[in-house]
Amino acid sequence: MIIFIYFFFKELIIVEMSEISLNKFEKEGRVIELHKEGKTIRDIAKNVHMSFTPISKLIKKYDKKQTVKLNNNNSIQMRKLLKCTKAYALFQKGYNTVQTSIDLQLDFNEVRKYWSEYLRLKNMTKLYNIYIESEYHLDYLFKIYYFFITK
Repeated sequence: MIIFIYFFFKELIIVEMSEISLNKFEKEGRVIELHKEGKTIRDIAKNVHMSFTPISKLIKKYDKKQTVKLNNNNSIQMRKLLKCTKAYALFQKGYNTVQTSIDLQLDFNEVRKYWSEYLRLKNMTKLYNIYIESEYHLDYLFKIYYFFITK
């Protein structure tokens, strides 16, 4: 019984909204809202009292804005991807973390992340595990390295 009343009142609200005349901006907002809900142009036209052509233009304009936003997000992700590949290339050339940080203008956490990823990519898992166990302190690694070289 309660569900029926809820739907009954929901239908009344929709009927009342369609009877109220909306201004241009409210109609455009309502068209986009109904489009997001998956309504057809015919259903939108009945609800908003507009012809098909302006509705389809609004929908195309909205979809175009959405694709531009998506492309912008992809370009930001590509820039981030380029940073990590540049860092990998510098590590490959023999640059240390400080030189890489200066050249690419990266902060400490980013350089540390790229360096650890580089070690994993190079299958240096033993060195990477020592690096993790020493809680990211490179000075311990260098002490171990010099200890074994001097012996």
